[in-house]
Amino acid sequence: EELGELINAGKAYKAAGRLPDAARMAVALKRPAEAARLLLQAGEFLQAAPLFAAAGRLEEAGSAAYRGGDVAGCIGYLEVAGDYLAMAHVYLSYGRREEAKERLRRAKQSQSDYVQCREVLALAELEDNASAAALAAYAELIEYAAATQLVPDEQVRRWLVARFELYVGRSEIELAMAELERCRELGLMTHDIDLRVRQLQPRVEE
Repeated sequence: EELGELINAGKAYKAAGRLPDAARMAVALKRPAEAARLLLQAGEFLQAAPLFAAAGRLEEAGSAAYRGGDVAGCIGYLEVAGDYLAMAHVYLSYGRREEAKERLRRAKQSQSDYVQCREVLALAELEDNASAAALAAYAELIEYAAATQLVPDEQVRRWLVARFELYVGRSEIELAMAELERCRELGLMTHDIDLRVRQLQPRVEE
């Protein structure tokens, strides 16, 4: 290190198990991601987080901050990254459900994890006994599937059946039947779903 041979110094520090010193060499060499990984191995999560951020790896920065117990810092990194799903999981792990759901609602259809965000939102609303909000989340998913045709049929079927079950729970039988009929229109009927239609038909007529 005194000779300025920082690469060799870093290797020697790492071989000696002195990971924070090896990380210091990586920082001096302008290798923040490498330094952050070394600090993670050393259990220095809070020191690793800003180095990951400096390397543009915001999700990893958020993960490091979370492991270090810095929830606010974790959320800050994930907010900049626009990773609403990860933010929601952090909030849910601390029982901060409304903040989690608010972040999930921010997800845009252009994001690759939009479907996951809406599914987690729908489940969270179900767990909170907010059936109307859950119905709305599933409706957004079905509309997204119709608009993009990127979602597999089995997912669409699952969302329609979820809406059906919610309507049954609300004793709104005709609306429940409409969801099953939509399954039929989309060619997503199964034997079990068809059986449910026949079982509910007398209640609809009544």
